[in-house]
Amino acid sequence: MSYVIIIAALLCGYKIYKSRGQQRLNWFICCLLLFSSAIVLIPKPQLPCHRFFMLCYGLSIWVNREYEHRKFPLAMALAAYAAGILWVGLQSEFLTPFYKVYKPFTLLLDSYFVLLVGYYGCRNESLLSKPIVSTLMFATLYGVVTFAMMGNPLTELVHEAFNIHVRDDYFFGSRVRINSTWSHSISWGFICSAFFYAFLQYASRFKIKVLLFFLALNIFLCDSRTALASFVLMGIAIITMRYKLKRSVQVAFSTLFVVVMAYLFVPIVQEKIDSVVMTALGQDTVEGSSLEMREGQTEATMAITAEKPLMGHGIDYIGEQMGYGTDHFTGDTSLYGFESYAYIILIERGFFGLGLEIFIVAALLVFALKHRRLHKTDSSYVLSLLLGFVFFSLSTGTLDTLIPTMFLIGLNMSRITPPGWLIRVKNSLCTMLSHRAFKLCAI
Repeated sequence: MSYVIIIAALLCGYKIYKSRGQQRLNWFICCLLLFSSAIVLIPKPQLPCHRFFMLCYGLSIWVNREYEHRKFPLAMALAAYAAGILWVGLQSEFLTPFYKVYKPFTLLLDSYFVLLVGYYGCRNESLLSKPIVSTLMFATLYGVVTFAMMGNPLTELVHEAFNIHVRDDYFFGSRVRINSTWSHSISWGFICSAFFYAFLQYASRFKIKVLLFFLALNIFLCDSRTALASFVLMGIAIITMRYKLKRSVQVAFSTLFVVVMAYLFVPIVQEKIDSVVMTALGQDTVEGSSLEMREGQTEATMAITAEKPLMGHGIDYIGEQMGYGTDHFTGDTSLYGFESYAYIILIERGFFGLGLEIFIVAALLVFALKHRRLHKTDSSYVLSLLLGFVFFSLSTGTLDTLIPTMFLIGLNMSRITPPGWLIRVKNSLCTMLSHRAFKLCAI
């Protein structure tokens, strides 16, 4: 069965590569949603299917020379970040010369280089297309079906085909976690949040109203307090950036009224909100993380980081040297699942790597805030997605959210920044008008 899935993924990748414009975007988004990131096309060097789809998209852009006449607005910042990550890789003592370069390269491919694919690969394309909306509708409806039947045939099929071992009670045990077609329940909640706010501007259409409802329902049913908190944080960013103070207050109170009513009369909403509050107070009574667990993780992380505080132990040190994810894990048991991206960065890349991460995120934040007046909708979405992702990754790790998140940010950045030819036309017109004005004044 694994070969059938791999062949299907390869054919979809070929369609992404051969297509252009809206059709290519449709294929890419739909493939991300329908193929679990747990699917690995090549075991060594490892090629997960989401990375493969992104590479096909990037190669299509390169072959068609779509990068011409456009300049990525944060090119210098991204180049500095890439150089820093490469330097970290070269300092990794346990890696062979090939992997000292290959590991940083794949890290960049799965993260901030995706910004370039979203930026250069999208001009007038929109997420509001029939294939994307229909695929999202299917994925969210399927998520509700898995909740009703307490089973997920698609996930079970992928796990069996690729020999992925997951506890039998993880998804439908003491807690019910739906993941629909995605690989992980928590990250599925965040992906639903990202698409919810991407389609919010089209909420006047009936079909989009239905889609927004099912996206919100999936966020609740994924049973992740982190995903729910990220959803709320992203909503706050959207409201404060898109609307004036008076309108923001009106929207906030309207939303608060709906939440209070839902809390009072819908048991599942009450359960999730209570769970978030109890966790924040360190009094968690259900399975999951609490402040006490995080304190233990932080202490264990800092003890390992203290061994090599500046550059860290090396990229993928946690998996390849500490044996995380295998039966031979040598780390402290209090580390649990490294439930924060900051822990991984500190151990593998040290404080230098943490500084690089803060630098590139700050550059993206400044970009969004700089264009907030002329491009409220796109800038607010970039800001909300970035803030939500930072909170999500610090709270539970990035999981498999980096590629779709960075792609959506890059897509919206392309709408904010005009293409190079338009800038040149604008400059030419300004120059011509200034010359004419000078001649009129001389007369």
